[in-house]
Amino acid sequence: MGTQRNVKYLIMALLFACANSIYAASIAIINDVYYEYVNTNNNRYAAVIKRYDAGTNTLWPYVGDVDIPSYIEVDNVVYPVKYINTDAFQGCTNLTGINLPSTIEKINSRAFFGCTSLSTINLPSSLTEIGAAAFYKCSNLTTIMGLETSKVNMIGTNAFCECNINHSLVFPNTLEEVQSNAFENATQSTTSISITFPLSLKRIGDKAFRGVVLSSLYIPRNVVNIGSLAFDTYRCSSISVDPNNIVYDSRENCNAVIDKWNGTLLFACNYTTIPHGVTGIASYAFHSCHGLVSIDIPQSVTTIGSYAFFDCTKLKTVRILGEVTELQESCFNQCPIEELVLPTTLKKIGPSALNRLYVESLILPTGLYFIGDGAISSATIRNITLPSTVSYIGSEAIKIGAGSALTFEGDVPGYVAEDAFGRINTSYNPLDRLTLKVKKDYYDNYIGNHPWNKFGTIETINTSSNTEPSIDDVEDVTEVNFVDGQTYSATNYRRAATLTYSRNFQNTMWQALYVPFTMEYNDWKDDYDIARLNAIRMYDNDDDGEYDETELEIIKVLSGNIYANHPYFIRAKNAGEKEIILTNALVYPAESNSIDCSTVETSFELTGTYRVISGIDMVSNKYYALSRGQFCYTTNTNAYLNPNRWYMKVTERNKQVFHKTNLSRMRVIVKGENNDEILDDFIPNNELFDGEQTTTGICTSLTVDAEANAAIFTLEGTCLNANETLMPGIYIRNGKKYVVR
Repeated sequence: MGTQRNVKYLIMALLFACANSIYAASIAIINDVYYEYVNTNNNRYAAVIKRYDAGTNTLWPYVGDVDIPSYIEVDNVVYPVKYINTDAFQGCTNLTGINLPSTIEKINSRAFFGCTSLSTINLPSSLTEIGAAAFYKCSNLTTIMGLETSKVNMIGTNAFCECNINHSLVFPNTLEEVQSNAFENATQSTTSISITFPLSLKRIGDKAFRGVVLSSLYIPRNVVNIGSLAFDTYRCSSISVDPNNIVYDSRENCNAVIDKWNGTLLFACNYTTIPHGVTGIASYAFHSCHGLVSIDIPQSVTTIGSYAFFDCTKLKTVRILGEVTELQESCFNQCPIEELVLPTTLKKIGPSALNRLYVESLILPTGLYFIGDGAISSATIRNITLPSTVSYIGSEAIKIGAGSALTFEGDVPGYVAEDAFGRINTSYNPLDRLTLKVKKDYYDNYIGNHPWNKFGTIETINTSSNTEPSIDDVEDVTEVNFVDGQTYSATNYRRAATLTYSRNFQNTMWQALYVPFTMEYNDWKDDYDIARLNAIRMYDNDDDGEYDETELEIIKVLSGNIYANHPYFIRAKNAGEKEIILTNALVYPAESNSIDCSTVETSFELTGTYRVISGIDMVSNKYYALSRGQFCYTTNTNAYLNPNRWYMKVTERNKQVFHKTNLSRMRVIVKGENNDEILDDFIPNNELFDGEQTTTGICTSLTVDAEANAAIFTLEGTCLNANETLMPGIYIRNGKKYVVR
């Protein structure tokens, strides 16, 4: 580039006294470009500076395309142009191009800050340093040319932050340091690029390439420091580290960057496996890995950082096998987890840590004491169990869908936020469709305090557990044949190599189940449905101030276990003699346990039995029994209830036993099923023994006799003839409905 001799005027001369020389700095204007030029005994150079109006002393931004010469000449002295000074082109939003000469050695801080019309920069081969924020917020800068052939050894903080680069980057073999945020959000968000680092690179600062969508990542051998959040690697097809690097590795071809010194996995991708020996997962390590479906976190891992798996939108299986004590903030936020294995060592669940679960049930481990703001959110959880150790529940810490249940194994926690289970206002209470389950010992502490008293249903659970006894308390046996309906009175534990449970199912309707052994879902899923009680609701359908319909809502158990000595519901998919065969089964002692599900005014207590309940007991205590999907009671003292069943007692909160007329209609409904066809007419005083040997209240046939002739009608009002046998259907007798099957 030619010499520039057209010096329009000299604005000022500055003289600075130095120890051994005179430092002279002057300002010249050549072709509307402002320069500072310096001439000392040892140095002579010119630098481009910001332009301003000398008369008004206000900035005068550069516009259009600006051509910088390789040197300027003032008073017959040549000054090579070596620098673009700090703020020289800052805020020049109409600068469309810049031609830098091969003499430029340094682009100083904020030199082109905010030049939003600049689309291309060609860096000269002489360039050694790019200062902090040099091209910060050049939002239309898509192309950087000459970087690979330059002599750049340092790229400063925020140098290319918030640009719009659309191509891969190859760094020069002189580069030693990329400072923090240098390329943060510097590329088009939809474009994956590759970056090639030289062997000379030693340091990469915090967030240096955050927001840059990388197609691959390779860390060379001389890199000794990588700052936090330096890369976004979620779209990488491969991640590797030079095997001779002394600080980092990618052992076992794991597709990750691991810090050798502390064992922390720093950067991961969809193809990452976590090797044994890794002790920690860094914050954001797996964030936005949208192709990650499952992850096994090995036993060696003890820490999982905040946002570690944030926004892994296909992550369905998570197994945490190590002694992790805390799930930090948002570590699994926005992960649609369907299978979750939590460590028994877990103490804290941080804010939003499990915000988007899709599991059916969740049992939090004993020892957990802290549940942070928004920690757990799920529309699919049907039951969540909190241990007695929980002492802190934050704002909106647990948000689950209507019809779900929360089980608390201990007393009221020490701190519970006002909106711990969702925001309550004058028009909306998210708790009125949830069930709270607590131990009887703590019932009164919950029922009278906010927010517990806002729950739609409060149920008590028995205090017994299915914790396995010590080995000395268990008798090993080869075989146990458990025949349904037979009295069971064992007082000891037995471990059976084979357990066979036999039962005759006369129909495919819901029946009561109460057994002294646990079963896993796979044990029954092919031949049976098993369900647990979720809630009980009472309705006044005719607005007369009296309850005239009661629904017992049950939820099918679709994973996990059912517990011994606990009331459940069972139905066979096909009628007939059935067997369930278990191996290595623990058989518990006989216990008569209860669950108590309550509405605001009424308590429904289900109690299991291993002995026959006589008709006298059924009548005198006004017990209800379940048969053929119907609840019924009996006035026949010859009726009885077989073992392996449960019976239900209904009382008001003042302990007054309900009379039968208060429950004229009672039915079982199944959460998630169409219940429109369920026969729900409760017909008193009709005893029928089905295959379960219990009263049902639903007739199989009814013969009209002469005395009753005038009292039996069809629904259309037709009076039936004497001695006429009724076909299946619904009839009216003495003002009450009869169902004939």
